[in-house]
Amino acid sequence: MAKILSMDLRSRAIGAVEGGMSCRRAAAHFGVAPSTVIRWRSRQNDTGSFEAGRRGRKAGLGLDAHRELVITLYEENRDATLMEMCAALLEKGVRTSITSLDRFFARNNITRKKRLATR
Repeated sequence: MAKILSMDLRSRAIGAVEGGMSCRRAAAHFGVAPSTVIRWRSRQNDTGSFEAGRRGRKAGLGLDAHRELVITLYEENRDATLMEMCAALLEKGVRTSITSLDRFFARNNITRKKRLATR
């Protein structure tokens, strides 16, 4: 993934474009790709700001919609492995990965350790 360039560089490049320089010339002057300055300018026109957007995606979009189903399956068989739970969810029409399921349990403070003394 590309690194986020500084706001100082962005403001100087956009300032040069607003001062009459072309996007391509400003890009060459500041040592960035022409598409970068064009994208910053487009973002400024669309949103009013040329700041970098949020990176990544919002956590938990997939399984949070099926929270009750996941917890019900977990309660029915606490000894199931993550792979077995993924298979059970797939039978119910919910496609997920082991990693997503593990993160779901961590987000919801559900520990899956098999402690005989606490059951």
